[in-house]
Amino acid sequence: MVFDKKRIIIICVFVLICAAVGFGSFFYVSLYSTSTNSKNVNVQAVEPEKNEPVNILVTGMDDGRKENEFGSYEKRNDAIMIVHYDPKAKTASLVSIPRDTKVLVDGKAKKINDLNSIGGPKYLVNAIDKNFNIKVNYYLQLDYAGFRKIVDSLGGVNVNINNKMNYDDPYGKIHIHLNKGENQTLDGVKAEDFVRWEKNNNSKDSLSSDLVRIRDQHAFMAAVMDKLKSRKMIFKMPSILKTAAKNVTTNMSISDMHKYAKALAAVKSQNLKVTTLSGANAYIDGINYFVYNKSENKAIFSSGETSKVNIPSQAYKVEILNGTEKNGLAKQYKDILVKKGLGNDITTGNYPKKPVKETKVTLYGIPEDYVPYIKSKLKVDDIELVGKKTDKFDMIILQGEDFSE
Repeated sequence: MVFDKKRIIIICVFVLICAAVGFGSFFYVSLYSTSTNSKNVNVQAVEPEKNEPVNILVTGMDDGRKENEFGSYEKRNDAIMIVHYDPKAKTASLVSIPRDTKVLVDGKAKKINDLNSIGGPKYLVNAIDKNFNIKVNYYLQLDYAGFRKIVDSLGGVNVNINNKMNYDDPYGKIHIHLNKGENQTLDGVKAEDFVRWEKNNNSKDSLSSDLVRIRDQHAFMAAVMDKLKSRKMIFKMPSILKTAAKNVTTNMSISDMHKYAKALAAVKSQNLKVTTLSGANAYIDGINYFVYNKSENKAIFSSGETSKVNIPSQAYKVEILNGTEKNGLAKQYKDILVKKGLGNDITTGNYPKKPVKETKVTLYGIPEDYVPYIKSKLKVDDIELVGKKTDKFDMIILQGEDFSE
């Protein structure tokens, strides 16, 4: 048995999917066995036309509290990603989708990770088709019980933990306690803690926590890849494949699995991209969402060029309020804001209730597609989007003690 690079990639990709953070080699595994739960997937596979791009939706499920005819109903998607393969360009990408991504379903705003609990996998697939303007061809899911078994079948995975992880969620029965350290071997239980951690108990940063988790998941992916490069893994492969096949649910046929296994194995490393959906977190009507910009992400799901959003920034009416004890801070920032291209009709003033600890930006009646651009220019985490436009201002910047230019 030749343990070449292609075989490593295929098997690794499958295990990573099972980690709810990886992609592709489940195809190889399924040549040996298919999940007995596959009949519970209420999603029809859509065979692409010849040379058309293929999109495979991969989901990691939380443990849920109730089962029904769909097998995963009442469970939320704890990780969502799309494997996009272009047979013409011979390229592949794995796109992680933040759980708080805002989507419209029947005209109503929803968080994408809530959709499975509302209507099962089919509800999620339909929403992705419409909101991302793509066609999901195949669906695959795994829960954390399966993830733990697969990691244990690997003999654990070695990772670097850059920060001490302490997080408790009594309602969700999540208790994560991992110490900082390099090259730590994590078994299935600890590996689950690692890929699920978002923030510590004492952290107030709820806006970017899911993006931090996706970053760690990608690091876990790289660690699994390193693990599978070891020749010692050759002898564990039959057990790994058997365990993986028993814990994955998919609507793919064995012939399709075989076809795409070979196709993905042929993708050169420089044509394989691992990324996260581009966008920004913002409070909209009091709810924290990840705002996905369709035009900014066009290149992820197609061979087309990335579109740029035309921001009519110079027309914005902006108010800058100094919420600190530093005199003149708002006036100093006015000139900088003009140079950033975020408005030339700017007024400044002092916030009456000082001091303000954290900087906040409120946008009034500004399209959601503009939020990622504005956030990147202002470099502010706390942004709230109010749908109703006002006559006074389009944007109010409240400078806090954490403010920096």
